Amino acid sequence: MFKLKDRLNMLKNTELFAHVPDEILALIHDKMKSFRLPAGTILFTEGEVGDTLYLIVEGELEVQSHGVEIATRGPGECVGELALLNDSMRNATIQAKTDTLMLQLNRSNFYQVLTTSWEVVSSMFQILGKRQTQDIKQQIIRLEKKVEERTNELHEKQAQLIHAEKMAALGSLVAGVVHELNNPISAMNSAADVSNRCIDKITEALDADDLKENRTLQQGLKLLKANLRLISTASERTATTIASLRNFARLDEAEFQKADLHEGLDSTLTLLEHELNNKVRVIKEYGNIPPIECYPSQLNQVFMNMLLNAIESITDKGIIRIRTFVNEHEIHLQIADTGIGIPSEHIDRIFNPGFTTKGVGVGTGLGLPISYTIIKEHNGNINVESRPGEGTLFTITLPIKGLEKRGFSHTD
Repeated sequence: MFKLKDRLNMLKNTELFAHVPDEILALIHDKMKSFRLPAGTILFTEGEVGDTLYLIVEGELEVQSHGVEIATRGPGECVGELALLNDSMRNATIQAKTDTLMLQLNRSNFYQVLTTSWEVVSSMFQILGKRQTQDIKQQIIRLEKKVEERTNELHEKQAQLIHAEKMAALGSLVAGVVHELNNPISAMNSAADVSNRCIDKITEALDADDLKENRTLQQGLKLLKANLRLISTASERTATTIASLRNFARLDEAEFQKADLHEGLDSTLTLLEHELNNKVRVIKEYGNIPPIECYPSQLNQVFMNMLLNAIESITDKGIIRIRTFVNEHEIHLQIADTGIGIPSEHIDRIFNPGFTTKGVGVGTGLGLPISYTIIKEHNGNINVESRPGEGTLFTITLPIKGLEKRGFSHTD
């Protein structure tokens, strides 16, 4: 236990009573009551009326504001003096971090001390000024944090708006391109079919011996046949690209629907064939995953962003591995590449709007942030693992049950 002399010395070492004469200090001590506060016990709560000053003899107290620890008070420090002086509400919650021995001074005894010691009055004004300065600083810090949070939200919403406008324009462009290409492709297929049948008729009409003797005619008919096969192959490939484009943009379909993620991945890969350019080999390890309720066109945007980033990360030749599987109530989609990887100092920033490692004028820094938002609004998640020089692995998880349309805010 602390002796009287030790307690008086402790009072003397506090900011509040540092300049008080010893005889008055002894009177102050006599008016104070001692008690123990067990660890975890709340001394007083933010918003309560302050009617008591407390002095810590041994142990530690935690100062909390809005549920967050902002300071720690130890032996020789006071708490509660400001509310007592101002006759106001407590501006913080105080909780014992350890078993704490304390002295308390109630309001009537406190005012008696003030009337008998101008030193306490002077110290109290100094403490009041310091504490108010601290409160203002804390409020400024909280305000700056809120401003930063709101600014980040604004940047994210701005990025989404820009992306939504671009996708709306792209959707209109795709619809026009598909419509304009369908007619000439149909005409090409029809013309090739007619020409093929005409060649067959000409071949049947010619005498077999005359055809054998006329090598020029034979070569001409073979050349026509080969050209027609080339036209058919080209038109089929163009039709496949148009179908993939239609599937990617989900034209003429309900925006919210049950969809097969593998179809979206395959359509996206078809559209990116020119980017693969024989330098990237794609390995598909598709598992048995069920269709999910979702916004397919938006998930296709995610696939496009992820795969395009993977392709661009491969400088020479490399591999992109796409793996899907089911784990309990979630679908997992992994896209791994053997590219240059992401530096560790950038991992935490890749989903921030505007952040890009592609250099000035290359990329907008919106692909991954928008992908992150789309997946989050599908009640899913994106994780990233990367090693510089070895490659990157993105893992997307989506709930099998999908989501309800009314709960999805990105497009509603």
